Amino acid sequence: MYHIIKLGETHVMQDFETMSLADNAAIVAIGATAFDYKGLTDSFYRTIRLDTCQSLGMNIDPSTVLWWLEQSRSAQAEITSARTDIKSALHDYVQWLTRHKPVGLWANGSMADNVWLRSALRSADLALPWEKAYRVYRCYKTIRDSFPIISPPEFVGTQHNALADAEHQARHLLAINSYLAASIRLAARDKGSDDA
Repeated sequence: MYHIIKLGETHVMQDFETMSLADNAAIVAIGATAFDYKGLTDSFYRTIRLDTCQSLGMNIDPSTVLWWLEQSRSAQAEITSARTDIKSALHDYVQWLTRHKPVGLWANGSMADNVWLRSALRSADLALPWEKAYRVYRCYKTIRDSFPIISPPEFVGTQHNALADAEHQARHLLAINSYLAASIRLAARDKGSDDA
């Protein structure tokens, strides 16, 4: 057994809402929460004007647009009331990440949010604040699926709101981490009993 989140470490859970599932998907919202061993510590949230993504050649898929039309009005409002352009949102996000210096940049799947971020930054002529960004990428979905015994907490907020999704995933990851920490303590206690 091991700890996913160690004392003294800062991690970030990110979630993007997009208009495509392609690698270069148009991003209409960025939500992220910084967290440590004890809980959530800070958040980042921007909604993004779709036309600014289109001007950079980011992908818009009609089937994803139709999917959005089937979501709740509050989820739709997130993306239809956006005022920030993609370059400004990405610049702000990189600055926020730089301030937190996470040892882990988590996403719900290894082939989605991290790929979208890298592609969007390239389109906007920006870069992540790490020389070797792949060293910080983490997959929440892999951990979640490895510990089905730990149910996710009750969802707070609107589903498909990027920040609410990121916070929900981070709280679940922290619950899994607490389970692992308790297992480690129990194993250490039992080992001590065996040695006596």
